[in-house]
Amino acid sequence: MGFFKTFFLIIAAVVVGLMAFSYILFKRDKKRTKEDIIKFIEAKPQNCAMTVIRNGETIIDLNGEKLIPLASTVKMIYAIAFVKAVKEKWIDPNEKVPIESVDVFYFENTDENAHKSWKWEEGIEYEVTLKEIAQGMMKYSSNACTDYMYLRLGCERIAQVMKDFSVHPHTDIYPVNSAMLIPAYFYQASQMKRKEIAKTIKDMDDQHYCELVQEMFQKIVNNEAKSLVHSLQIASDMDIQRELIKKLPASSSRSYAELMYRLGESDVLSAEEKELLYEIMGWKDFKATGERLWYKGGSTAFVLTSALFKSDNTESLAFSFFIEDMSRLNILWIKDLYKPFIQAFLEDKKFRKKVVRTLERKGLVHSLL
Repeated sequence: MGFFKTFFLIIAAVVVGLMAFSYILFKRDKKRTKEDIIKFIEAKPQNCAMTVIRNGETIIDLNGEKLIPLASTVKMIYAIAFVKAVKEKWIDPNEKVPIESVDVFYFENTDENAHKSWKWEEGIEYEVTLKEIAQGMMKYSSNACTDYMYLRLGCERIAQVMKDFSVHPHTDIYPVNSAMLIPAYFYQASQMKRKEIAKTIKDMDDQHYCELVQEMFQKIVNNEAKSLVHSLQIASDMDIQRELIKKLPASSSRSYAELMYRLGESDVLSAEEKELLYEIMGWKDFKATGERLWYKGGSTAFVLTSALFKSDNTESLAFSFFIEDMSRLNILWIKDLYKPFIQAFLEDKKFRKKVVRTLERKGLVHSLL
């Protein structure tokens, strides 16, 4: 048997083996339920952070101080900055904006169709109001809407929210969508290979990285980023994605749970401001019942995050749950069950008690339920 024939038979056997292994994992993961997320938390608490505040008392605080990349959950800070800017009459929520001014920040196939869904479902054609852009950012999680809002609000107003609302620890916030152009920039400017790009991003200090993101942002604003957009596919490399995600704005579950509870239960926002916040991110079906639910989640190939506030006639609850899985061994199946897990925690008291009791065995929570 010739060398090449043997070589190709070995490669074929490896490919078949990997396909069979992937199929076994797929079948296994399809059988998983939200109960398996409890088991995951118990088995790998180092990959999780969860903080729950109920009626003013912290009932869960698992790794509450751990810094984890926020993904789209960071948009809560933008939403607050928007509400404050409207209250101060710094911007008019009804101001009309040409849709192409927002579309310039959109990169095809980068946001799980969020931007296109926003435009389609809301019937947006040629013009859009600032409030509608804020809704696109929060309800649909459009990254293009977010970077446009960054342009209009400015970095100083966004950063001031973290100071005014005592959201710390928290790393710097920058225009996230624009950061995706950095790999293309290195590829074009220095002809770097993918592994070199990943290592360069990994080795950059935070200040230099944020400065480079701002440079990419200005290129988009000045209509100078078209060549970079054409090379955007370089960012699809998993090693590069991993390093980009590690550089995302980061905070802790405790910081975001405390922020959500403060927004809902204190007077840091006026009734008018709370109503506007509800308009841009609240769930309509809750308002009719007298309940309130504010929710923002985020997901990437390596992290899942969420922050919410819920209130009714029995309780006020702030919940923040972060999962970080840089190996990607579990994130795919968890992603499918993440929202059902959160919904069950909110609505099913038996399920909630099971989560609390599981973590209680590790000495992480108080016996309040």
